[in-house]
Amino acid sequence: MNKHLSLAIILAVFALFSFFLVFHNDAVWWDSAVYIGMGKYIWSGGEAGLFESSRPLVLLFLLGFFWKIGVNEFIAAKFLAVFFSLGTIFLVYVLGNRLYGERVGILAMLFVAFSQTFLSFSHPPLTEIPSTFFLLLGLWLFFEKKHFPAGILLGMSFLTRFFQIFFIAFFLITLFLSTKNRAGHFTMLKGLGLVVFPYFILSWAMFGSPLDPFIMQFYLSTNTGVIYSEHMFFYVIGLLKENFFVLALLALPLIKLSKETKTIAIPTLLTFLIYSAFSHKEMRLLLVILPFIMIITAHSAVSLYHLVSKLQKETAKAISVSLIAFWLALSFANIMPLLNSNNPINSQEQLFQAYMEKHQDKEYWISSPKYALFSDAKVLGLMYYPIVGKNPDVALANSCDFIGNNEAYTKKTSQHVAFVEQTMENTYTAAENGCVYRIFKKATS
Repeated sequence: MNKHLSLAIILAVFALFSFFLVFHNDAVWWDSAVYIGMGKYIWSGGEAGLFESSRPLVLLFLLGFFWKIGVNEFIAAKFLAVFFSLGTIFLVYVLGNRLYGERVGILAMLFVAFSQTFLSFSHPPLTEIPSTFFLLLGLWLFFEKKHFPAGILLGMSFLTRFFQIFFIAFFLITLFLSTKNRAGHFTMLKGLGLVVFPYFILSWAMFGSPLDPFIMQFYLSTNTGVIYSEHMFFYVIGLLKENFFVLALLALPLIKLSKETKTIAIPTLLTFLIYSAFSHKEMRLLLVILPFIMIITAHSAVSLYHLVSKLQKETAKAISVSLIAFWLALSFANIMPLLNSNNPINSQEQLFQAYMEKHQDKEYWISSPKYALFSDAKVLGLMYYPIVGKNPDVALANSCDFIGNNEAYTKKTSQHVAFVEQTMENTYTAAENGCVYRIFKKATS
């Protein structure tokens, strides 16, 4: 009963916070707008929405389905994000309990649910949490010796977020190096291949190369978002700020590590090092391995508790309860500012959205996917992207949509802006918050 009550309380409090953010925050992340627009593109056969070749398909396919059946895809996308987040938290408990027992499962679940980063991104439709949901479910199935469906879920995780390939690859390599009986592992690879190979074939047919989406994703990751460049220890410091219990990981050398621990700890560590080596760093990017970090952290903390309790049980219990209460107080203090900030959409962005919604019969170039959020218009070109389509009827350009990239990439997007300026008629110009918004229309003869 205590176990079920703990699960229910954690899930209920988390859901309360997340759904408050759903209705309190109208702002949309750039990537979320891309996924919603691409969902429309796929389900309309290219007659509505927009398309980026570098994006994986699973999440945007789900979002586009809501649009297809006439549901408000913007609201549905947020609800779907929350349900993936709730599922991820529950799977943290399930996997932690499966590997180390109930206490570790509940503590890890608590650590993830009330992480500031996890809660902040529990409601925007982004790929980190859904891909981690599939990954956690796949690993749980693997430990339950259900290898073929485990492979399918690993493939789903990869096709939700391409950079999950790091953890998946390290996980598979660790298995092959640490196990002699590999029959189940090959079965898992069959499940993985069943999901991934059709995507390679589709990429080959659409782009001329099975690896084109991954090459483009890597190119964009290394050339855009230079404003997010951070030092090597950014993630270490970020984790410590969110949860001082990660210091318990320093006790791992004192703990006898099981084969299962090594199976998830080694891929987690190697993935963490790769993410730390990339110059572009955001705490949300770490969500793909945060559950594993917290499961191992909880395991280390509980193991330390058992070691200390052998010497002084009551003291160990008092210290543990005090530390958890102090951590929860700090976490809620960090979370509260999220509830007071609604990030209003500026008036010029609203004007662009309203323009596209009113003129859905036109074909567009746009400098941000957010402008097409409430429109079923066809977007021919994304001016912030390396490649754009044919000549549009209308172009919507915001000068601030092109900043934050390296010199070579900025030069490429500047060519798109120059083409619009030279071949189309500027019919509207306004400034807001230091940004210049312009509407161009096809020149009339």
